[in-house]
Amino acid sequence: MRVSILAGLVLVSSGVVFAQDESEDGWSGTGQLGYVRTTGNSETESVNAQIDLSRLSGPWTWALGLKALGAADSGDTTAERYEFSTKLDRRINEQSYWYGAFRYDDDRFSSYEYQGSLTAGYGRNLIASEKHQLSGEIGAGYRQAKEADTGVKQDDFIGRVFVDYKWVLTETTNFTNVLLVEGGSSNTFTENITGLGVSINSDLALKLGYTIRHNSSVVGGRDKTDTITGVNLVYDF
Repeated sequence: MRVSILAGLVLVSSGVVFAQDESEDGWSGTGQLGYVRTTGNSETESVNAQIDLSRLSGPWTWALGLKALGAADSGDTTAERYEFSTKLDRRINEQSYWYGAFRYDDDRFSSYEYQGSLTAGYGRNLIASEKHQLSGEIGAGYRQAKEADTGVKQDDFIGRVFVDYKWVLTETTNFTNVLLVEGGSSNTFTENITGLGVSINSDLALKLGYTIRHNSSVVGGRDKTDTITGVNLVYDF
């Protein structure tokens, strides 16, 4: 089943990343693996996996993200999505930075077979206290998407808004919310990810997550909104 394959690939990738962290490359990040329940275009039980990496080098910060979601119902694949993202920041001062970002989303069961965007813009750390961290980004760029049913390709100039918030509730518990909006003339894609993390020890945590994904324009009678509810085991390295 594709779910088992996805989980195995992420575990193997995690092992490679952990080995890199012990070198002088300076990489750090998190790996996640967990149970997911989806509603909307697919209503199934599934497994998801995620790896997020970052490297700080002087004024530069490079981030990489990989996500995979798979589900099967009675032996039939009912959900399959892969996402790759990367972002390069160039710090201007302690609060501000320029960024360039690329995101590719391949969803076999949504209105769009894929969506790929390349954007650049300005970011700022708005709050940086012990309890609250808030950053925001605004930019513009280009997106190409392919409609699942018609095969028609959409090419858009888009605006991008990104907001990342973290609230440290206790020494072992934190609340996070990440909002991404990519808006163009053909479609506006919105993703909001809410999470509640509880530390088990210095390396492991349990995370409850709720994701809302919305496309303003869809084809083939598909739902505009998908939701993902999950419980993940998170490993920090």
